[in-house]
Order: sequence, then structure tokens, then C-alpha cells
Amino acid sequence: MSNILIFKIKPQRLDNDRFIKIAQQLGIESKIIETEDAIAVYDSKRALAYAQPGARFGGFLFFTNQTQSIGDLDSKPLSTEIAKAWTEKFLFQHHLIPKEPREPKIKFQLKMQCFSNEAKLFDGKKRKSQWITTNAYSQIYLNGILVCGPRGRVRMIFKNNEIPIMIHCGIWSEIEIFEERELIPENVAIESLKANLTGRKDTNQISDISNVRLSYFAGEYTGGPDLLHPYYFMDVEFEDKRGKKMGITKGIKQMICINATK
Repeated sequence: MSNILIFKIKPQRLDNDRFIKIAQQLGIESKIIETEDAIAVYDSKRALAYAQPGARFGGFLFFTNQTQSIGDLDSKPLSTEIAKAWTEKFLFQHHLIPKEPREPKIKFQLKMQCFSNEAKLFDGKKRKSQWITTNAYSQIYLNGILVCGPRGRVRMIFKNNEIPIMIHCGIWSEIEIFEERELIPENVAIESLKANLTGRKDTNQISDISNVRLSYFAGEYTGGPDLLHPYYFMDVEFEDKRGKKMGITKGIKQMICINATK
């Protein structure tokens, strides 16, 4: 059997000067509100907040522009090229990208991607498509394994302006190896899940398990060491006995995650 690393992450503490610079770039000039767990600023249109280390979502930066809705049908949104360039510059300029790991065993990779999102409109006679937003999002990998969860991704939504209407940035500042554990093989994890769910009286029989993926999960901080654990995420389809009687062939689907280490 192979082993896998458990990582310890360290969110950065954002000081007032850096936070003010971020707020000013986003168009907010109001007075800062500060607590032990967070720092925030807002005006009648926009709000920006950052969760400091030790808070439930320590390291999480969030911004929203309340004057624009994601679904607003206005002029064509920002191009993907400009949105991607703005996002990358913003992250590097304000040092929101993790420092290069000192440990050679840690291979960190962040890829920013952009795409345009469209809405389908129907006027009673014909349907047409209209672009409504440009989205920038990250794919973060540790040693080739995808990192998911609210504190492991970047997402920005743009309308027709370089400044986004929403920013979700949840990335740590530093990362180190906590320990190494034995990785449970994928087939063993699947069989364990089947045995566990089949034994429950309140659960329908499993008809299919698909799209099994190994990922590190960066969820909320729960106290103790701030760790990144690997999990198997599986799409589980359950047998729908009532649906079968009505000719429905597909059952209820649910995503289930289980620990990937012993």
C-alpha cells in the first residue's frame, strides 16, 4: 500500500494597511471594523471581510457588490482574458498567493481559469442566449491531488467592469508536512462504504457508485492543528423502489466523502 501526506496550513493575519489597500482597489473608502476574529469594511454598495487565523474560516477573503446581480441582463461582460489578468495581478499584488513551500516533498500548483456564463432567454416565441457573467476560478493541486472546499479555492465573478462583483478567496499563506499516513486503496474504500450503507435499515440499496475522486478538503477550522486531510468523494446512486414502479430508471444521487487514510 502507498502512503499520502497530511498537510498543516497557516492562514496569514491581514493587517490594517494591507486590508485598506485591498478595499481601496475595490472602491471602498469607509472606516474599518475590526474584531479578534475578523476585519471588515463596507459602504452603501459594497462589503469586504476577511477572517483572521483562528476563526472558523480563517484566511477567507470575501467581497460583494450589492448594486449588481449575477443574473442582471446588461451589456456584454468583461472578456475572459482581461478577467484572468486582473485576477492574477490582484492575487500577486496583495500577496494572497501561498508562499513557495520550503519542503521539497510539497509540490504546490495553482491554475487560474476563466469562462463566460450565459443565460437562456425566452420571449414567448423564440429562445436566445445572452452572456451575463465572466467567471474566474482556481484549480489548486498538492502533489498532483486536487484541493477542494471553501478554504481551498479562488472564485471571482465579473460583469462589464474590471472590478468583480464577487470575490471568494480562501487560500492559506504557508503549508508544511504534518505527518504521513497509509492511503486506503480506492477499491477498499468503495467496498467499505457499501458495507456501511447496506447495513443501515433507513437506507435504500446502492445501485451505483461513480466518479470517485481523491481530494484534499479545506473546510472550516474546528480547533487544534489546521490540517488538510485527503478524502474520497463518490457519487452514490440509491435504488428508488417507488420510482421503479413508475418507470423511473435512475435513483436518488448523493455525494458522499470518506476518509482516505488509516
